[in-house]
Amino acid sequence: MDNNLKHIITNKPSLISDALLLKYSEGTAAPNEQYQVEQYLNEEAMECDALEGIELINNSNETKAITENLKAQLSKLANKKATLKNKRKYKENWLVYVVAISLFLLVIVGFYIVKIKMGQ
Repeated sequence: MDNNLKHIITNKPSLISDALLLKYSEGTAAPNEQYQVEQYLNEEAMECDALEGIELINNSNETKAITENLKAQLSKLANKKATLKNKRKYKENWLVYVVAISLFLLVIVGFYIVKIKMGQ
């Protein structure tokens, strides 16, 4: 099984190691390890589903292609979200600058109006 699949199986701390899950999926685990994994999978539905999906993929080249495709899709989505966030951030800053400059000009104009009124 491909080493890249170790992080697909589970990403949270668990009682079962990734290596043991991979041994179980390949059928090379000892009987007591198989029992331990089966007990764990009965409790954790998400890990059970992930392991079943990995067992359905027989060809490691196919596995590599699938993981690369998923990585590409995730990076594309992340880049798209980052771009949208940066665009929104720039627009917000632009508005802040306009408001700050307007307030500054308003204060200056108000100061001169008050100074002219007091001088008369």
